[in-house]
Amino acid sequence: MIGKSLSMKDAQKSSFARLVRYLCDKQKKQVRVGKVTISNCHSLDREAAVLEVLNMQAMNTTAESDKTYHLFVSFRAGEIPDSVTLRAVENRICEALGFGEHQRISVVHHDTNNLHIHIAINKVHPTKYSVHTPFNDFYTIGRICERLEIEYGLERDNHQGQKRGSENRAEDMEHHTGIETLVAWIGRECLDKLQKATTWEQLHHECRRNGLTLKERGNGLIVVSDSGVIAKASTVSRDLAMSKLEARLGKFVSLDAAAANIKPERQYEGRPKQTRFDTSGLFLRYQKDRQTISTVKKASLAKKRGAADRQIEAAKRSWRLRRNAIRLMSGEGVNRKLLYALAIKSLKDQIQEISRQWAKERKDIHEANKRLAWVDWLRKRAGEGDQEALSALRARSASGLKGNGFSGTKKTKNPKPDLAQKDSVTKTGTVIYLVGETAVRDDGHKLNVSTGASHEGIEAALHMAQDRFGSQLVVEGSELFKEQVVWTAVNTGLDISFENAELEQRRQILLKKTTTNGGTRGEEKTDGQRENQRSSGGDGAGGSAGNGRRRGRTVRVKKPSTGRIGQDPPPEGQNGLRELSLRNLAKDAQGFEVLLPSDVHPLMEHGRSKPDFGVRRGVSGRVGQGDPAGIAAATAAVNKYIAERNQKRLEIFDIPKHLPFRGEDSGTASFAGIRRIDGVTMAVLKRGENNFVLPVDAPTEARLKKRSIGEEVVVLPSGAVEGKGRGRGR
Repeated sequence: MIGKSLSMKDAQKSSFARLVRYLCDKQKKQVRVGKVTISNCHSLDREAAVLEVLNMQAMNTTAESDKTYHLFVSFRAGEIPDSVTLRAVENRICEALGFGEHQRISVVHHDTNNLHIHIAINKVHPTKYSVHTPFNDFYTIGRICERLEIEYGLERDNHQGQKRGSENRAEDMEHHTGIETLVAWIGRECLDKLQKATTWEQLHHECRRNGLTLKERGNGLIVVSDSGVIAKASTVSRDLAMSKLEARLGKFVSLDAAAANIKPERQYEGRPKQTRFDTSGLFLRYQKDRQTISTVKKASLAKKRGAADRQIEAAKRSWRLRRNAIRLMSGEGVNRKLLYALAIKSLKDQIQEISRQWAKERKDIHEANKRLAWVDWLRKRAGEGDQEALSALRARSASGLKGNGFSGTKKTKNPKPDLAQKDSVTKTGTVIYLVGETAVRDDGHKLNVSTGASHEGIEAALHMAQDRFGSQLVVEGSELFKEQVVWTAVNTGLDISFENAELEQRRQILLKKTTTNGGTRGEEKTDGQRENQRSSGGDGAGGSAGNGRRRGRTVRVKKPSTGRIGQDPPPEGQNGLRELSLRNLAKDAQGFEVLLPSDVHPLMEHGRSKPDFGVRRGVSGRVGQGDPAGIAAATAAVNKYIAERNQKRLEIFDIPKHLPFRGEDSGTASFAGIRRIDGVTMAVLKRGENNFVLPVDAPTEARLKKRSIGEEVVVLPSGAVEGKGRGRGR
C-alpha cells in the first residue's frame, strides 16, 4: 500500500468541486468509480456535501494558500481489501495527518490493475476555520501505511524515500506519458562523462556534444536541451549541483563562444521509453497523427472564427443602417435617443450571442482534436483493436495480474471476437471486460475475475479462457473461487480440464454425478439406461441425496423421462416418490434394508444417543439444555436455516457455507449476527470461509446484541459464548 499527497498549486485546480467532479466522472467506463464515502458532512448527498465544503472554505477569508488536500492511496496489484478495511485505512491515515475532524469525500477507483482511493479533504477546520497543512506529510503517510499493512495483513511496500521530490515527479511524468524525460535521457547517454569533467570548459563542451546547454538560474544551474526542454542540474544528479561543481571545478564559468559553436552529435528528442517492444513505427504514426490533429484543429478554428466574424460584421452593418434611418426621422430628439438606445442594445445582444456560440464551437473543436500523450494514444488505438498498440502497452509492465483468474500454457494465435463487452484499456495493456456486474481483466497472460463474481461472469471468463488458452486451464485464487469455477464448468458442459489435480478430480466427480442422476448436461436417458440403473442398485456408492444434493449443494439437472404416455410404471417404480431418487441401501443378516448414514438427507434427523439431562444441570448459552423437546425444536430450526442459506448459495456465490455448530468447532470466531427461525434464536459465527449456526438462550442473545458485527468471541465446546479479552459473557 502506497499513500501520496497530490499538490494542486493554482486556484483552478485546487477547486474542491472540480476535484470531486473529476473523481466521480466515469469517463465513459463502467468499471471505474466504486464506493463514494462522505465524512463529517451533514448531508449524505454528494452535491449537497460539496456545497457544504465550499461554504466552509469561504469562512476563511485570510488564507491565500490551497484549501483542498488531495490524498491518494493505492494497493498492490490483485489486492482487493473489503469495504471495512478500506474505510479503516482512510480514517487512520486522515487522523494521522490531522484531518480526523475535517470534511472529506473519498472515491474508490477500479479502472487500473491497482485498486486505489482518492480522498478530497477540506483543509479548513470545521470550528476553528483555520487552514491545516501537514508538515512533511510524506513521512507521516509512510509510517502509518507501514503500520496498517501489518495490522490488516496487507502486502508490504517500501516506504523509505530514496529520491528527492523533483526526481520522483520526473519519474511520475515519465510513467504517465510514456515518454523518456530529459533527466532519464541524460542519465542514460552522457551523465558519466559529465561527472568526469575536470574543468568548466570541458563540462560545457561535453554538454554541447549532446545538444545541452548549462546555464545559471537563481542560486543553481539548469540544463537546457536544444529542443527547449529544461531540467534542474541537481535533479539529473547531485554531483551536478552548483555547490558541488564549484567545490570541484572552481567558480562558475559561463559557456564560451568556441563551445557554443560545437555541432551536437546527438540530442534529446523526447521519444518513448525503451522497452522490450520496438515502438519506432508506432511512434512515427503517433507523430503523424499529432501533426494531422494540429492541422485539422487549426483549419476548423479558422473556419469557425471567420464565420463568427462575418456574423458580427453583418450585425454591425444592420445596426449602421438602423442608425442612419433614425437620423433621417423627424420628431423630438428624445424619441431618437430612445431608438438609438434600442438599436445599440440589439447590437450588443447579437454580438453576445454570437460570441457565446463561438465559444461553444471552439470548445467542441478542442475536445474533438485533443493532442493525446503517447500512452493515451496507445490506449485509444488498443481500444479500437490495434494489436500492435496493445503489445506496446503490455511491454511497459513486467508484473502480471494476481488474484482469482485463469491462465494456461497454450495460447491461441487468432482468438475469436471478444465474448464480453470491452470497457477500457489500462496504461499497462490490461483489457477490462464487463459481464453484468463482473469485471474480467486480460493482460495477455492471464484472465483475472473480480471478487464476488456472478455465475454469468465466471461462465463468460471460462469461455474466454478456453478461447485464449485451450481446453486445459490453470485456476488461481481463493478456494471459494475455485469451487465456483468447477461447478460452473460442469453445469455449463464446457469441454475443459484443469491442470490442478484436486480441481480436476473434483470436476470428474461432479461430472459423474450429473451424468448418473439426470444424463449428461440434462439429456434424457433411454428406457434401457434407466432399467440398467435400477438393476444396478441406484446411482452408485458415491451418489448424492435427493435431486443431486450433497452437503447443501444441488446439481441442477432434468428429471429422467417417465416413459411413453399410457404405459404403467414397472413394479419397483410403483408407489414411489418422484422427488426422492434411488439411494444406496445396506442389508443386515435378517434382510432388513436401511439407508447408509452418508446418504441421509441433511434435513432428516439422525439417530444418536441422547444424554440423561435429568441428572445434570444445564449449561447457560445453549437452547433446550435439559429439555429433549427443546433440543429437537432448536435442531429443526437450525437445519431449516442452514438448508435455506446453502440453497441460496448455489445462486449467490458470495454467501458463505453454513454449518451447524458442534463441540469440535469451539474456539475463536467472528460474530456475524443474530437470526430467529420458528421462535428459536440462533447466533451466526464466522470462521474462515464458513458460517457456524448456534442456537442460544435469551441471556446470551442479550449479550450478543451489544456486540458489533465482526467482533471476535470465544465459543466453548459446550456452546457457551464468551467475549474475547473480557469477562465471561460480557
